[in-house]
Amino acid sequence: ESIYNMKHKCYFFFFKQKTAYEMLRSLVGSEMCIRDRYTHFTSPIRRYADVLVHRLLAASLDIDSLSYTMTNKQRLAKVCEKMNLRNRMARFASRASSDYNTYLFFRDRKGPEHAVVTSISSVGFFVILPRYGLEGIIDFNEEDLKSNRELQSKSQDKQLILEFIVNGNKHRIFDHVLVKIEVELKNFHKQIKVEYVGCLLYTSAAAD
Repeated sequence: ESIYNMKHKCYFFFFKQKTAYEMLRSLVGSEMCIRDRYTHFTSPIRRYADVLVHRLLAASLDIDSLSYTMTNKQRLAKVCEKMNLRNRMARFASRASSDYNTYLFFRDRKGPEHAVVTSISSVGFFVILPRYGLEGIIDFNEEDLKSNRELQSKSQDKQLILEFIVNGNKHRIFDHVLVKIEVELKNFHKQIKVEYVGCLLYTSAAAD
């Protein structure tokens, strides 16, 4: 197999998903699209994979020659596997670090926090804490489930849940509520438990 074909196969192996594009000139008004093929990728200072693409393109344009590793499909495949592994490890490390620091931040915060109801289901409701960008779900207890079944039976729309009852208070979507946050850390992954504390006077009313 020729080096030219190998270079092009390797090139599309790296970047056909995200950073390599074949664009029709009629689709985009970019001056680069006067060409039949247009290739775009990010700066080589960001990823080693981009460095490899630069080398492949330079070789295809006869600007530079390729090393043995770059012309050997088996060795290049191993390089790709290692890059993918490093990328996954970096993502996992980033998530673990985020979870750990979230745990450290919330572990000693015992007071109620302001939250907004973002969606409602038959078993609970979702809230977001605008101050922190943190989301969580609050499950209904048995009494709340019974009250909400009765409430939903009286609704004209049986499929769409527009309001709910929790701890005797009636709420609607986008209501502002008070919640308590408990955070646990297991295997460097945070587990957030959000509990309903009460309603804010200007957004909710007592259930009938």
